[in-house]
Amino acid sequence: TVSGIVQEDALETGNEDSPADTTVATGTVLGLVDAGADEPLSFSVRTTGLADLGLKSKGVSLTYAASDSDSDGIADTITATGPEGAVFTVKVGTDGSYRFELLDQLDHADGSGDDAELSINLSSAVVATDADGDIVLVDNGFTVNVENDVPENNSATVSGIVQEDALETGNED
Repeated sequence: TVSGIVQEDALETGNEDSPADTTVATGTVLGLVDAGADEPLSFSVRTTGLADLGLKSKGVSLTYAASDSDSDGIADTITATGPEGAVFTVKVGTDGSYRFELLDQLDHADGSGDDAELSINLSSAVVATDADGDIVLVDNGFTVNVENDVPENNSATVSGIVQEDALETGNED
């Protein structure tokens, strides 16, 4: 199993809980697949099945696109897009290293609270290819958890002034 965690609190508009909060998770998916005799493995990404995760941002279902960020002919980056642009990216290097970056909020269950985590199973997005071109789709074990952010009180004050003189029975100055 490979997992990472990011916090919405660390987004630019988030309410930071801790200086350790982050929008980036890194690691490797290499251990999720055995190469067999035709080593080494190389990794790529695909978007098939991601829509089935039902992820939303600001009430709108995410869309997904795969791209080749380093121009080597291999799709290595998935961008999940919501109503206001990219929500997250995940890049899987040919060596199995990954980098997940949260760019905008994801919808969590209503009322789930600050420590609630939305678990995103990205396994189906990863493809491993051996030295002679045989592929295997990673079937489980690669998740990223996104910790919820919630509103919090601040020190702002709001005040106003009313004039009783303006009432119908008031005495104007």
